[in-house]
Amino acid sequence: MVKMETPFLGKVLASPLILASGVSGYADELKDFVDFKKIGALTTKTITLNPREGNPPPRIVELPFGIVNSIGLANVGWERFQEEKLP
Repeated sequence: MVKMETPFLGKVLASPLILASGVSGYADELKDFVDFKKIGALTTKTITLNPREGNPPPRIVELPFGIVNSIGLANVGWERFQEEKLP
């Protein structure tokens, strides 16, 4: 098998593949489908110091000139991210 190790910012990633946040959220939804040992890294969704519920609905609205998306960076906050998501 071909080694895909890639140096990145002083670390060595298992591969050059980095999942984008729009694809993986916190990666919970991918754990049954992706072998994370083959992924170099993943970009989580936004994490703020304190939890945020985000903007109230409607969050996505279609208008004559396009679509307005205003999710509001809903997230679990830094502390909960470290305890529940990071491991």
